Amino acid sequence: AYTDWAFGPGDGALDNWVQTAESAALGGTCAVEDSWLHLASTSSHANNSPGNTPPAVFELVGYEMPEEGYFEATLKFAEGGRLFGLYINYTDRKNSGYVGFDPNGIFWQKYQNAGTDNYGYFQTGDHRPTAGVETPIRVEWSTVGGIMRMDSFLLDGTEQVASPLQLDKVGTTPAKGIAIKCGNAASYGGATDVLVKDIHYTGQALTAPAYQITGRVTDSLGAPLEGATVTSGSLSAVTGADGLFALQG
Repeated sequence: AYTDWAFGPGDGALDNWVQTAESAALGGTCAVEDSWLHLASTSSHANNSPGNTPPAVFELVGYEMPEEGYFEATLKFAEGGRLFGLYINYTDRKNSGYVGFDPNGIFWQKYQNAGTDNYGYFQTGDHRPTAGVETPIRVEWSTVGGIMRMDSFLLDGTEQVASPLQLDKVGTTPAKGIAIKCGNAASYGGATDVLVKDIHYTGQALTAPAYQITGRVTDSLGAPLEGATVTSGSLSAVTGADGLFALQG
């Protein structure tokens, strides 16, 4: 018998990630595959968030950000653009804070009123994770004087932010959410294809994942036993004619 845990406890790869209808009309991938959340843009998407053509955008539906918190995940990119970022304090792609990377560096933006309100690279040079290598990221934010700011951005354990960066005014406005961007630009290597796991964030509902225990019961001669009862805690199953059983938790 064996136990197959596809996901670590509380892995947000299983949470309600949904591609926006606008960007899904251009194709894209948003699916759980082999213990990862698989996200991808296509050659029909763009890279500029407030532009007429959208990048691929994947919302964490139902999540409302607290005024202070964190988001972390492990990324593994395929070859290609690796144009990836996190919308923070997200309403839509044209009204949000943002942190991400492209071949020129790691940058932050604040999109408001369907345009770029503030923009800047805080690390220059190509810091994109190497394709095929699992790379952790972590973003931390807080709210000071009614203004939300990014306090920390860790890439593979290394701090990238020298001082807090303003993301958006929150004040008395409703809490906003989080989304992921996968861009596309031919000059930057094309579409983005990334696997994401180990997703954790402030306010996440931590629930143990489903699992299954399977096996075969045999007699001393190796012949299958039918009708044997197998138990594990509160779970039980009865073997079939082939001696096989499955406990689903």
